[in-house]
Amino acid sequence: MQRCKKFSRKEFSDLSFKQYRKQDCDVHGHRYEYDFMRLLLLCLVVLGHSCYNSLFYGVGGVDYTGLFISGEYTYHSLWTKVWFIHDLIYSFHMPAFFALSGSVYYITKQRYSGINELIAVKAKKLLCPFLFCAVFYTIPVKLFGGFYVTENIGAALNGILFASGDAGHLWFLAALFWNFVIIRCLEIKFNAENRNEYMIPLISVILYILLYDKAVKIPYLDLRYFGYFSMGYLLAAVKEKGKRISDRTVFLSIIFFIPACRILPINSEILSLAGVFFTYVIGYAFERKAGKAVKVRLVKLLKYSFPIYLFHDPVNILVLKWIDYFRMYDLYESAAGILLLVAVRTVIPAAASVLLWKALSAAAAGRRTGTEEKPEEDKQRDERKRKHEDGS
Repeated sequence: MQRCKKFSRKEFSDLSFKQYRKQDCDVHGHRYEYDFMRLLLLCLVVLGHSCYNSLFYGVGGVDYTGLFISGEYTYHSLWTKVWFIHDLIYSFHMPAFFALSGSVYYITKQRYSGINELIAVKAKKLLCPFLFCAVFYTIPVKLFGGFYVTENIGAALNGILFASGDAGHLWFLAALFWNFVIIRCLEIKFNAENRNEYMIPLISVILYILLYDKAVKIPYLDLRYFGYFSMGYLLAAVKEKGKRISDRTVFLSIIFFIPACRILPINSEILSLAGVFFTYVIGYAFERKAGKAVKVRLVKLLKYSFPIYLFHDPVNILVLKWIDYFRMYDLYESAAGILLLVAVRTVIPAAASVLLWKALSAAAAGRRTGTEEKPEEDKQRDERKRKHEDGS
């Protein structure tokens, strides 16, 4: 398959639908299989964060299971199935996100002239949102929601900087930054513009085997996830060269990556690998089967994917506090109540994230407009002053 070409709007309007489908992209160069995978995984992240009643990490935590432990309330049997889905999502959704990031990097790496440019761009897009949201949004909201107490704020800030757990769901952004840096260094070392790029996934496995029991004192650097990142890099490399993702490729990838996975039990790691490949299979099927209108709508939905990821999880802490305040635990005792709770805890954080993003965007746009209009106002004021002085 040839690389995705960007068309002018006139060229795009002249394409036949068959030609359009062959390009697998739109006028902006979207790769729909990866767009769909990003939306699917985002939905799984938000859904996965809607199922816990107790959560502890770093120096904070909440626990709303006391009334169930005491026997005052009992869970409906559906809750066990919901928790199974939660565990299933957690078994592969973050590895799949890292793999997807590796694939997207492979098809966009020509944008970066060197490692310095890549570091600057990724620091702006990943580390800046990570630090800003963690310090000025996540901690205050979770403090209000009872996750933190005031005495622990200093420790929580320290935990964010040194990866002690207090970054919450935002840890992914910092970890992803290191993945980009490492793979760029490997590309430079092995001249990955040629066939040597296929060596990068194998090297990532070797690095993990050599260093898994060593203390790598870099916050948020986890070579296990770099293995998945480089797996996505490999899958994109194979696909971009017009090669079919064969069963042999899948089998070899599993053989390469299983030795690198010693943190989780082997069954869990196999499930993670299966989940990653299933995500790719679904994405490739969407790219082949979905119509143009569906793909265009998909791109519009992705407009809010990043702000939903940034802002949604602390809102869940507030929803849990609200459920506890109104003593709505009886909803857990019926199947309909559990489905309602999961829906509320999925939709409200996502909707609140979109509204917050729109408010911040409107405030930023207003500030820019005010800055742009001020010089013009100054000119008009100077002109009136000059005319007044001339008249006198």
